[in-house]
Order: sequence, then C-alpha cells, then structure tokens
Amino acid sequence: MEQRIEKLEEFAADAKERLVRIEARLDGMDGRFDGIDRRFDGIDRRLDGIDKRLDDMEGRMATKADLAAMEATMKGGLATMEATMKGSLATIDATMTGSLATIDARTKASLATLEVTLIKWFVATAITLTSLVFVVVRFVK
Repeated sequence: MEQRIEKLEEFAADAKERLVRIEARLDGMDGRFDGIDRRFDGIDRRLDGIDKRLDDMEGRMATKADLAAMEATMKGGLATMEATMKGSLATIDATMTGSLATIDARTKASLATLEVTLIKWFVATAITLTSLVFVVVRFVK
C-alpha cells in the first residue's frame, strides 16, 4: 500500500509540475489573445469607419433611374440644340449667299465701270500721242 501512496504522491507532484507548465503556457496564450483582441478592435474601428463612409457615399450615388432620367434629359437637350443650330446655319447660309451675290454684282459693275474708264483713257492717250506725232512731224519738216 505504501508503494501505491508513493506512486500517487509522485503522480500528484508530476501533475503539479505539468499544471504549472500548462498555466505558464496559458498565461502566454492570454497575452497573445490580448494582442489579437487589440488588433481585432483596431480592425473593427477601421471597418466601422469604412461602413460610415460607404453609407455617406450611398446617399450621393446615382441610381439607374437617375442615370436614365439624366440620359433622357441630355438627349432632349441635344436634339433641341441640334435643331437650333441647323436653323441658325440655314439662316447664316441664306444671308451669306445673298451677301455674296450682292458683292458679286457690285464687283462686276465696278469692273465694268473701270474697264470703260480704262478704254476711254487708252483711246484718249492714243489720240493725244497721234496728235503729238503729227505736230512733231510738221515741225520737223
């Protein structure tokens, strides 16, 4: 029986040593878990900030309906602008065509007048030169 008591005492001593080692390991693990908990707390705070920013952004984001309405408005505006520009270009074209026709007619009239004036000068100059030649020939003879 004494052997059994001795064995039980040895077992109890060995169990105490093991428990001390296990408790030391558990204390180390507690420290690690505290560090992990702090990291998770930091991650949770960051995720909360991201969630808040996403919630803020969600209120400012356009929906498909908003985009479709904007597209329809832009198409309508562009169609109106195109029609206005076509009308304006037609008016400008008509005005320019009329103005160019007027300028062309005036230029032709001016050129005709200039041509008549130049012919008159040429004829007058030829008559004057011919008269001078006859006068010079008379004096020379």
